[in-house]
Amino acid sequence: VSPAMASTQRAVLLAALAFVVVSSVGAAFSAEGASLPRVGPASSSLLSSSSLPTTAALTAAFDADGYDVTRIVTYNGSRGIEATSRNVTLLSTGAPKRVRYVEGSGYAMGRLRYALNAADTERTASEYIDRFVVALVSWKLDKRLHDDPRWSGVYAVVTRLVGGWLRREASAAWAATPPSVFPAALVDEMAGLADAAKEANASTAVTAEALQTLNFGMDWLTATAVTGRLLPSLRAYAAALPPDTLMRIANGEGEGEGEGGEGRRWRSRGEVLQGLAQVRESEVAPPAYCDAFAASGKATAS
Repeated sequence: VSPAMASTQRAVLLAALAFVVVSSVGAAFSAEGASLPRVGPASSSLLSSSSLPTTAALTAAFDADGYDVTRIVTYNGSRGIEATSRNVTLLSTGAPKRVRYVEGSGYAMGRLRYALNAADTERTASEYIDRFVVALVSWKLDKRLHDDPRWSGVYAVVTRLVGGWLRREASAAWAATPPSVFPAALVDEMAGLADAAKEANASTAVTAEALQTLNFGMDWLTATAVTGRLLPSLRAYAAALPPDTLMRIANGEGEGEGEGGEGRRWRSRGEVLQGLAQVRESEVAPPAYCDAFAASGKATAS
């Protein structure tokens, strides 16, 4: 680990922003929540302590790459370390780039990740999903139907529906997938995250369903869109909701956040479903995000 740390760090800094949690067991580096190349075998067993670098060696390696260790946490003998860059900032916020190192079993890594980054993980499991699902719905839908008195509120209805739909369908697809498809260490890491979050906050947003949505759900979403099943799935979800639930959501009284078409009151389930029939496939599609960083000097020592 220590001789190769600079090159691993380079991969960390150049990695695109990913969704939230998964890595493997052994040791892993992550940047601002992204899962990065890791050191260690892809198995569910702990690495022996003799094969891991000392805390002093890790601190020195971070320092060589321009990072100051700002926090160290432990879980059952495994360590989690957060380091902050002295000269690299995120383009989107201007904040210093943060890098995290975790080690141990998948479960231990999950607990360490939450301990190092509880606030951001909570926001990712709630705000990110909500904002992401709203971004699924193109502004072109609102523009196309905004001045049509029959369908001016369709955009708001769709944005209110997609959050519950994505969570439910992603979790259902996860449950229907043979367990052997998912590496056990990654599932264990999600469990560690969820357990740590639940212990810290009984009303946490970091639930198994949220983690499945953030990880597997995004792949499911893309596959569903590519195969042309996204909009039919959303319509089927709406049609299967109890009528009173659908009406509460459509009128902004239930789950989800709606935008556009404010003040529209839907009168019946049939009217809502007719509104959803006006949506075109191209108007509901996965968005793409990325982030960047800026460095006043070398991003890494290597």
